[in-house]
Amino acid sequence: MAGTTRVTIDDVARAAGVSRQTVSNVVHGTGRVGAATAERVQAVVDQLGYVVHPGARSLRSLRTGQLAFPLDEYVEGKDEVFNLDFGRELTFAAGKRGYHVLLMVPSLEAMRDLIRSARVDGFVFSNLKRDDPRVALVTEYATPFACMGRTEPTQRQPWVDIDNAAGVRLAVEHVASRGHRSIAFFGYEPMNYWDTERADAYEASMKALGLAPHSVITRDEPASVARAAAAAISGDATAIVCSGDKLAEQVYEAAAERGIAIGRDLAVTGFGHDVIGRNMVPSLTTVRTPIPSIVELVMQRFVREVAGEPDAPGDLIVPELVVGASTG
Repeated sequence: MAGTTRVTIDDVARAAGVSRQTVSNVVHGTGRVGAATAERVQAVVDQLGYVVHPGARSLRSLRTGQLAFPLDEYVEGKDEVFNLDFGRELTFAAGKRGYHVLLMVPSLEAMRDLIRSARVDGFVFSNLKRDDPRVALVTEYATPFACMGRTEPTQRQPWVDIDNAAGVRLAVEHVASRGHRSIAFFGYEPMNYWDTERADAYEASMKALGLAPHSVITRDEPASVARAAAAAISGDATAIVCSGDKLAEQVYEAAAERGIAIGRDLAVTGFGHDVIGRNMVPSLTTVRTPIPSIVELVMQRFVREVAGEPDAPGDLIVPELVVGASTG
């Protein structure tokens, strides 16, 4: 159709010689339409360049085709790389389901405004914290959501999470199988449940192997991390299991300053397999957080939430150990 006038459903109906309802059934894949008629209507749709008006679709379905993804508050800390990877995978997984991702500031007031304006179908969260106020807000407004990280037992359970204990156990057992008996743990002071789970899993794994545990714990601050990394390699440990790839990177730096060869003089493992861990030399043995698989499951949960389907227990994903040269 010439000019800039928007092609309407009535234009398509007239050109195809069918009713408005038939055109609607064809473009939305609903109702019963004969194959020949559907092909004729679709040909006219393609010829005229008809596009379903998003506002009209929203009025019919009460859905917007948008989900909000609040950027994490801790993007300058240890979770920065994870959030970037998660957001990228979320964009692709949402797009496969016809959803657009709306990035937003991590503000409860901004979330409340979005909910009240009905501009999104719901929210996806990453790195859920204990007693996360975002979950309390969406619960208050009965707004659909799904997340990476566990909600409280009394809340809805549309979550997917990594089995932190299983991941650390894989790392400890791996270095032990390489003959190491003095294995240290390098982790963060507990700010979130995964910090605690990883530290506890190390202790339990060492005791199960009949080995003496030794943990070096640091605050998530550059100066503290650097000092703790130096302390970790200055002891008797021949292997260090790190709670994250970023901590493993600090061990690499401290070892290089002291002429300690990673993989030969000292075995090191990480957790995450993020962009930092993937680019370390020698290659880092690390526990892979399968972000694409996790995000796919999160989107499945989100779609079910939007559809109002019954709640189900969360998904706990067992990670995989990626063996590199850092453990010899």
